[in-house]
Amino acid sequence: MDRCMMNDQDCADICRLTGQLMERDSENTDIFLKLCGEMCERCATECEKYPEMEHCKKCAEACRKCATMCQEQQMAH
Repeated sequence: MDRCMMNDQDCADICRLTGQLMERDSENTDIFLKLCGEMCERCATECEKYPEMEHCKKCAEACRKCATMCQEQQMAH
């Protein structure tokens, strides 16, 4: 479970930074969108190892949605 919590925090940090870069239309946005999508997928996969934990299920769902949005933004960007 420690690994899961660390992945959650790393993912949240990358998502927050990616959002900030998008807000200011940074030239590095594409790099971070790719990283954010990958981190979200990794986080979701780790959280899905704990299906009995409701917060892990919710986290996995949110991460999958975020990964999809990152991919869509990369294509649009």
